[in-house]
Parts: sequence; C-alpha cells; structure tokens
Amino acid sequence: MGVFEEDDSVKVSTLVKLWVSEGFLKPMNGKSLETIAIEFLQDLVDRNLILVDKVGHTGNIKFVKIHDLLRDLCLNQSKKDGFYHVIGQSSPRGISSQHRVVIPRNTPKKKVLDDLQSMPHARSIISEYGNVPRIKNSGLLRTLHAYKFHHYFEDESLLKSLASQYVNLRHLVVEVGSMSSIFTSFTRLWNLHILIVCCWKEFTAPAEIWRMPQLRHIEMTERSFYLPEPSSDDVVVMENLLVLKSIANFKCSEEVVKRIPNIKKLGIKYFWRGGIEQDDYYCLNNIKLLCKLKSLSVMCWNFRASLYVLTFPQSLKKLNLSINRGFEWEKILGKIGALPLLEKFKLLRGCFGTGKWEMVEGQFPSLKYLELGPCPSLEHWTAESNSIFPRLEKLRLVHMELKEIPTQIGDIPMLQKIWMDYCGESAVMCAKEIVEEQVEIQGEDLPFHVQVKLSCKNEAVQSLAGPNFEVICDS
Repeated sequence: MGVFEEDDSVKVSTLVKLWVSEGFLKPMNGKSLETIAIEFLQDLVDRNLILVDKVGHTGNIKFVKIHDLLRDLCLNQSKKDGFYHVIGQSSPRGISSQHRVVIPRNTPKKKVLDDLQSMPHARSIISEYGNVPRIKNSGLLRTLHAYKFHHYFEDESLLKSLASQYVNLRHLVVEVGSMSSIFTSFTRLWNLHILIVCCWKEFTAPAEIWRMPQLRHIEMTERSFYLPEPSSDDVVVMENLLVLKSIANFKCSEEVVKRIPNIKKLGIKYFWRGGIEQDDYYCLNNIKLLCKLKSLSVMCWNFRASLYVLTFPQSLKKLNLSINRGFEWEKILGKIGALPLLEKFKLLRGCFGTGKWEMVEGQFPSLKYLELGPCPSLEHWTAESNSIFPRLEKLRLVHMELKEIPTQIGDIPMLQKIWMDYCGESAVMCAKEIVEEQVEIQGEDLPFHVQVKLSCKNEAVQSLAGPNFEVICDS
C-alpha cells in the first residue's frame, strides 16, 4: 500500500493484479489467485489495517485507503527491508540493488533519470509519472504499471522495442498512441499475465494472442480492439484467461468457446458492418456455453437482429446491456429474469414496443441492483403480484418518462435507495406516493431513501422534499 500516493483511493482490482503479477500469492484449495487475493484483502479490512473507501452496488469492496500513519510504517519498513525504493527518497541500502521502483507523480525529471539509470536490477516499475525513460537491463522487468505513460512511447523506436526487450514482463499497464508497434514482436511476451492498455486508436490484435496461455486479463480502455478468430491449427487452450474486455464485433464461435473455458468477465462492443445478413453471424447463442462467466457487458450502437438470440449462462451475476433504441427488450427480458444468480442488471437504451413492462412473480430472484434508462418508450411499469425483486437493495432510473412505478417496490424488505436522475414528473410523483404509503405503514424512520435529481428548477417537484425524499437541482 505504500507505493500509492498519500490519501489515494486505491482500486481493489489494481491491488489484486499487482499481487498476482508480483508472485505474492500461491494457489490454495483450487481457488483462483484473484479469489485468494480478495480473501487476504478482506482479512486486512477485518483487522482495520485497510480502510474501505467505496463499496460496489452489490456489496463488494471497490476502493480502499490506508491511514497516513500506517502508510508511513509501510514506507519505513520497505526502506529498512529494501522491499521497494521510492524515487526521490534516500535508501539505507543504496539504490543499485533495488528490485522494485516507485515513481511518485510529482518527482523531478532529473531525479527520475538519475535513479533509474542507477538501478540495473529493477524487476518492477510502478509509476504515476508521465515521461519515464528506458532503463538498463530491461529484460529483467516483470511489472510495468504506469498511469500516464503516453509520452514514454512517443518515440517509435522505444515503442517497437517494448515487446522485444521486456521478455519477462508479466504485468503491462500503459497508455500508448498506437498498438501496432507493440504487436510487431508481441509473440515474445510469453510470460505476460496482465495486458491493460489505454489506446486512442482502434486496432486488430494479432492472432498469436491465442497462443499465449499465461494471459489472465486482456483489456483496452478508450477504444475497443478486434480479436481475430483462432486458427483450427492452434491447440492452445487459454485456461488462465479470466477477463476479456473491450472486444469489437466479438464472434463467439464454438472454436472461441473452447479456447476460453474459464472466462469470468466479458465485455463486447458491436458496430455496424455491411454485408452481414445472417441472424446469428456473431454466434451469440454460444455465450451460454461459457459456464463460468460471472460478468457480461454488451454494447451495440447499431441495431442487429442477431442480438435477439443472446443467451446467458446460469452462472451470470452481472449483466450490462446498452443497445440502440430499435431493440425491443420484451423479447429477451424473460430469459434475463430467469437467471438464478443475477445480482446486478443495467438495461440501457433500447425500447419497449408495447410501452409496458409487467413484472412476473419469480423473476430476478437474486437481483440487488437495477438500473434503467434512458428508455423513453417505457411508460407503464407494473407488477402482477406483491412478490417482486425479493432481494433488491438499490434502484436507479435515468431519463425515464414513466407514468407509473410498481407500488410493490416500497414493500421490498431489503430496499435501501432509489435514485431518479432527470425523470419525468409523473414518475417522481409516483415515487413520492410510494414513500408516503410506506411512512403510513412503517413510520418516518424508513429503511430506504429516494433521491431525485433535476436538470432545472421545478417548484412542484421541489415542494415534495422531505426526510425520506431528497430533491437536488443542477441549476
């Protein structure tokens, strides 16, 4: 924790990836290294050594912090043991033998240059500094985690040498202007576990990526990337691959399914491609075969009929669907509502051809968080029974013009909060009625809270504000 800046809110997934890549964790009882890492982190939280800073919508820890005094202890102990060296600080053992390097964001450029050139045995660089030079003996480097690395790769020769020189890299998190040069010698990175790149141009990954069995996490930010289908001649099964995000026009063929049997998180984006007329060209019905998949995100800005054949594995816990307005949700909501373990569901855009969504008893048995909108075609949201969303804790409605909301929502025993961001007045009034009804039943001390956000002043809505009904106006 000492490698992060003072008062930083540290992303749990970042911490876990670093622990895994540094080799701090060992397999136990058939659990993945990531699962073991979360258990260790929870233990630190339970001991009050690590502070929870932000919790996700389903209760998982997203961000953590460390008390300043404990961070100082980390820094002092690391200096004493030579565990890592923070550039700009003294080291009782000298810096030439240091294996781990931390570069704070405001370090003077000259100090970075001088110290890095004096550290021929560096194995890990964790940096928030933008312009980091190449280091000597870079073949030893195993972890390169940089948040502001764009300037480092402005030199095309440095970019081309990345994959050829850093042959022992396990963890690569960088920002680049182009991926093409990295991929020219990508096949030499046989030890790579984590590949997260912020790239501002779309690109196609090399087919050789299917021959790298150590990969655990592949993700591109800002732009998506195209992943070619594996060749039938390749026999490598990516058993370690758990996360695959930001893939453009992903074709989930049977050959692909066989290569990623243990995938847990999958993020796909679909764009229009002319000349494709088959209903299931992208083989989305095969997603149900990914029997260990827990999180699925599908975004589509150009309507394709093949999306109606989307099928989901029973293991799914999180589902994010953002589809253009021509897509009729009624045709697949039955399949989604039947998922037994689904805890988080975002339904964004799309439309309701009938203008109605009638909840059926027994749907969404495990759902904790539901987000809807913007979906202006949905006007009537009703329920045929009193038993809906038995475990729902949080509901968010965004740019919705609902005329009614199921009154049964107020009866959900685990409900904590309802957000209504820029929704129509009818929906807001309906939510107020739900609150008033529950106040009559339970009293003023309700277990849930409603927060309404307005884009402009609305005296009628603002007058509804009360102890359990908050109204916020942007202007």
